[in-house]
Amino acid sequence: MDEDELEDLASGRDDFADSDFIAILQVFEGSDLVDPHHNCGVSELFESKDSFEGQVIYYVRSGSGEKIIGSIQFFYNEWLWRGFAEEYKAQIDFETSLLEVLYSEEEFSSLVDATGTEYMVAVPEERAIVLEIPDEPDLEQVRETLQRSVEFSEFFHSRVSNETGPENFREFTEDD
Repeated sequence: MDEDELEDLASGRDDFADSDFIAILQVFEGSDLVDPHHNCGVSELFESKDSFEGQVIYYVRSGSGEKIIGSIQFFYNEWLWRGFAEEYKAQIDFETSLLEVLYSEEEFSSLVDATGTEYMVAVPEERAIVLEIPDEPDLEQVRETLQRSVEFSEFFHSRVSNETGPENFREFTEDD
């Protein structure tokens, strides 16, 4: 969905979704790195005239495109996206049960701290990452955060595949 289409959807909806939020979602919508969920994209957000609460979901797929290896969910409600929030929040989820076997909370947290962006915060007990994007975001930093989110998804996916094991995680973190 291009910028003009988003602006058309947003017209008449100034009671919802401020321009910073739209700009952030445009980075995700316009990227070839992730696929929007079929009924949780930006257009559905604006077409939902009576419901001001939900999520916008993006999927990171494996190279073959068959397997979802990560999901990025922006949560919104009427209050949060009307300019009152200090930051926009999303969560990146991976294959939690497998990651818990491979990495301790400390290892997971240290990896995210060492290689994430300033908009990423590790949630080690859930083996997830929360995006905390300020309400006046640097869109280049948002793009870098999206890129890093995909890299994390691919990295974790490679660690739970048959070809590689947890020892590669230690090598990866020691190099940094």
